[in-house]
Amino acid sequence: MPQNRRISSEIILKCAPYLTDEIKILKPKVVLCLGELCCKIVLRNGDLAGMDVLHGSVFNEGGISFVPSFDPAFIAQNPSKAELFKEDLQKIKELL
Repeated sequence: MPQNRRISSEIILKCAPYLTDEIKILKPKVVLCLGELCCKIVLRNGDLAGMDVLHGSVFNEGGISFVPSFDPAFIAQNPSKAELFKEDLQKIKELL
């Protein structure tokens, strides 16, 4: 997130409908949510736990699986999380 600020429920409520509509049009099997901000917007829930808890979980909605994972910029700054990121990608492979 920019300057590590918390995302407000107001921002989620404003952004989520547009993104949700686009996802419905595309009808993917799996959506990889990269980063906490993305995850909270896509899942329309600003109160979700942090990415250390959420990563690799699978949320199903409307026949689509949503998998939160770490933002690549975060991985670049925290290489110790790279293996967890790879595990999340493996989970997506299994869902396809």
